[in-house]
Amino acid sequence: MNSTRDSKIDAALSGLVLLAFLAIMTGNVLTFGGAAEMQGRWVILGGLILGTLGASALSARVFWRHRIGLAAWMLMFGLHATGMALATQLFNWLHPAAHASNDKNAPNINALLLAAALISTLLVRGAVLQAAVKNMPGWLAIRKENESATPRLWLFALYWISPLAWWSGIICVLNLSATGDTGFLWIAALILCIAIAITRVAVQFVLFEKNKYSNWRRAPEGWAKFRAFIVTAGFVVAGVVTFYAYFFMAARVQDDALEKWTHGAAEAHLAELKSMQPPTLPAKENALTIYKLSHASAIPVNWEWAEKNWNTPAARNEISRNLTSLSYFRQAASLKGIDFGIEWIDVTDSYFVPNCFNRPEIYRGALLELRQAAEKGDWLTVNENSNVCLRHALHRGAFPLAVEGIGALHAEVKSGMTLAAALLQPDAHPSDSALVDLQKILNKHYDARGEFFNRDIYFSFLFEYIRSDRERRLFNGWPGKSDPQTMWRDSAVFKSHLELSRESALTSLKLMSNRRLDRDDADRIVRIIHRPIWNYLFYANIEAMEALRLLETAIGVKRYQQHFGTWPSTLNDCVPLYLPAIPSDPNKRGRFIQYESSPPRVYTIGTSLDPFPEGHGFPDENYFQNFSLKIKECENGNHVLFLAN
Repeated sequence: MNSTRDSKIDAALSGLVLLAFLAIMTGNVLTFGGAAEMQGRWVILGGLILGTLGASALSARVFWRHRIGLAAWMLMFGLHATGMALATQLFNWLHPAAHASNDKNAPNINALLLAAALISTLLVRGAVLQAAVKNMPGWLAIRKENESATPRLWLFALYWISPLAWWSGIICVLNLSATGDTGFLWIAALILCIAIAITRVAVQFVLFEKNKYSNWRRAPEGWAKFRAFIVTAGFVVAGVVTFYAYFFMAARVQDDALEKWTHGAAEAHLAELKSMQPPTLPAKENALTIYKLSHASAIPVNWEWAEKNWNTPAARNEISRNLTSLSYFRQAASLKGIDFGIEWIDVTDSYFVPNCFNRPEIYRGALLELRQAAEKGDWLTVNENSNVCLRHALHRGAFPLAVEGIGALHAEVKSGMTLAAALLQPDAHPSDSALVDLQKILNKHYDARGEFFNRDIYFSFLFEYIRSDRERRLFNGWPGKSDPQTMWRDSAVFKSHLELSRESALTSLKLMSNRRLDRDDADRIVRIIHRPIWNYLFYANIEAMEALRLLETAIGVKRYQQHFGTWPSTLNDCVPLYLPAIPSDPNKRGRFIQYESSPPRVYTIGTSLDPFPEGHGFPDENYFQNFSLKIKECENGNHVLFLAN
């Protein structure tokens, strides 16, 4: 009677486990479909709860029926369960993300649920051993005089440690494959986990081969046979469900660790964004207001035609028609601050760029007038226009998002090369005081541009971090990652290492804001960031720095030529009277701007290793007579700015 009642209760509990398993499978199908992803996760969560409770109750009943050595077994089980719970919290503490956040709080609900899932897994594995112990071979069980038997301690330990070893092995594989960390400790840990798993599978095979999983009666009839089948299947599925519960909760604990770090990093990033946001300015101090007036008062010009015919009466007439616009442009550039009227912290998906900053026409007139003034020998106007164009580039760079930083760099290149073209014409004769003023303007611009360029990228990077943090919080809503596909694809171990590498890129950018970025720096950061628009910005900055340093060198050489009536034989002749030092080449750390006296030219070695001037090209005909002057790039990757024909 009692045996029949026990078999019915066992069958009912096994049926509950089987239904829970079906719920888990159904939930996974829903999550893979995408349309009912959240509903599927709740179905999985419900199945895990029912299955874990049913498996625990089923296993506990087996323990109750097999009281042999129960006190010793319970002591050992309690020690293992306590150790597993402590290991769970230790894992949470030592997780890379939790370690980075320095946040070692008390166990949260997910850590406690993981400990419960571990205990349930231990119960199921212990129940299988207890049920099969009488028919185990001697090397697996200890025989007693009263014909009872107890599993050996190493077998209990193997069954209880193997779940943790399996999950630790997965973590090791993810770390080795996804992050490339091939440290000795990770490889040794993986080998140990594989050894434990192989031993566990071997023991399982022996038990399966002997068909000694339970002590239930053989070949029952009728409903008893059906109940025996349900109980046998229930125990097999109970192991699957409890291990899935452990896998699920382990992923949640990892997410908790990463979430703690992400939350702390997000708060720090938000504080940095607020500190970097441009200050609110009164209308009379806001350069943007006057830039808009300049843009609104501009009379349309065919700039392609004007640049080709820059030194004709018709082109000079176009400048005369835009004197009002140019006057506003000079006023705006003379102001120290600019306020775009945007609350950057609240901007998430799009941002507003003022129309006057979207188009380059606003400073083209000043550049055209600069060339015309140089042709007439009006170097006061040349200096004024070069100053306002570079200040306009700084104002463009004050827009704290990387995409607008590209416009600022283009403005720098255009301004620098136009000034060089005007300055280095063979018949140009600026006074030494005018050249000294140009050097002061350039040095002042150097001091200011490091802030706006690196601030653009740094601000954009922080901005994306805030947005990704918000998306992660939405994605991480309970029940969170509940299917193996998502757990594997978005493993917190991999994500934490990725976030840490990006954090190192942020730190590098922050440090680089204190000095001038060169191509080696750009290459190193590009390998970390992998953002096409930012990669382009890094190299556009190299081009702008190259133009400014070539211009700096050209001014020094021109000062020497104006003073002595001949070109210097080497750049050392210009140091320190006309140049404080030979400017460095931004393409390679340790290189410097190159100079050749016959014909006179300054150039950079660029990405090539060819140090000989003849390998760097020759000037085009009418090179300095063209308005649109760019750095010439030769086939071997070198860059050239010529001084004279």
